[in-house]
Amino acid sequence: MKMVPQLLLERPLLARVVAARYPLIFVDESQDTETNVVMALIHTYRTTQSDFCLGFFGDPMQQIYATGVGPVPPQPDWVCINKPQNFRSSRRVLEVVNRVRAAADGDQQTPGRADDSTPDGHAYFFVLPADADRADSMDAVRRWLALRTANDGWLSDAPDGAKILVAMHKLAARRLGFANLHDAFHPQRPPAIAKAFTDGAAWPIAPFVNVILPLSEAADGGAQLRTLRKHSRLFRDDLTEAGKVRARLTSARAAVSELRNIVADAGPASAGRALRFAYDNGLIDPVPQLACYLDPDGPHRDQILNDKTREILDAFITCDIREIENYLPYVNRQSPYSTQHATKGAEFPHVIVVLDDAEGPLLGYSYDKLLGLTELSAKDRENVASGKDSVIERTRRLLYVCVSRARDELAVVIYTGNAEAAILNLKVSQLADQPLTLSEIHNDLALFGEDLDGASG
Repeated sequence: MKMVPQLLLERPLLARVVAARYPLIFVDESQDTETNVVMALIHTYRTTQSDFCLGFFGDPMQQIYATGVGPVPPQPDWVCINKPQNFRSSRRVLEVVNRVRAAADGDQQTPGRADDSTPDGHAYFFVLPADADRADSMDAVRRWLALRTANDGWLSDAPDGAKILVAMHKLAARRLGFANLHDAFHPQRPPAIAKAFTDGAAWPIAPFVNVILPLSEAADGGAQLRTLRKHSRLFRDDLTEAGKVRARLTSARAAVSELRNIVADAGPASAGRALRFAYDNGLIDPVPQLACYLDPDGPHRDQILNDKTREILDAFITCDIREIENYLPYVNRQSPYSTQHATKGAEFPHVIVVLDDAEGPLLGYSYDKLLGLTELSAKDRENVASGKDSVIERTRRLLYVCVSRARDELAVVIYTGNAEAAILNLKVSQLADQPLTLSEIHNDLALFGEDLDGASG
């Protein structure tokens, strides 16, 4: 695939064939398209003598990937069509979207509904201390929002509830209770299995998804048996010998009962205990790499596990099985948390954007620098002065993408070690008029009749 753009540039016949075969080519999300692809398509347009129509659809403010071309260089005979209308966001959300964009290219969006039916919506900024407990403070913010807007959607973890956008997967892992599991699959210089973990396709997790957790959650023996028939090696070999099926069923029933106890007890290293027990008793039939790790002298001893993979597996088996249970809803997008990059192109009724360099800055981005809370480095200043893409502009674009995900209601939560400076800078930059502090949140909750544990008074 990487050769195609170069071939289009170097082989005129191929460019003519493409133009004839595909007379209309429209590129969506063009700002994130690789530069060589864009240049090859423009070259095809300029050099082929045919009715070839080329269109690029995109927004440079939504360029958040390093490989993207950004603004597509227009050709002299092109028509540029601006689309200022926004059909997604409420008026209050749209105000924030435009404020974030104002310091970039200055383009402003307008409500797209001609009948003036765009709802007012809500948008709030919160400035919280960096040493605040993340779970407790986020809970307080969500309760405040629910009370202030009279909308319990802020409290819901359902798909139509609040969507909380954090910078990195590891930050979501900390909040959702699978931090050790995440760390196990992300050693220094992680191999491909780390990407598979992020995608929900890591083979060490598969026995838990397919067998161990379904067996522990099955309501009856019939459901357990269906799981075993599909995934266990107990029923894979010849069972025609008299009494063999009954013996296997009896041993399987006892093994499942003990496995359920291991899962129920949970605790440190319970993932390893459950995995080894399930393998030793034939309840799972893992991939050869995992079978070799669990039984080095077994039938798959010819498998080769590199040191990094062994390091991951050694850390994985020390994890609490509860962490796997917490991880699965997140990777299956059934959790309120998501990374800021991953939600590009999506929209949600209630969005909370978390700006938190204190807990863990994302490489190449810095909300503290964008908000003027941290000094720019010499390299940052050099990039800004020379017009190169800088940490400021990259972070502004990411924030723009985040706030523009909100359809009805938006909250931006900033964790910082200098709340006073953050509030002042938000006001000076005109991003927010009246940011709220944690003490104000607690005072309002008390006024509403709530104690700090969330119980109604």
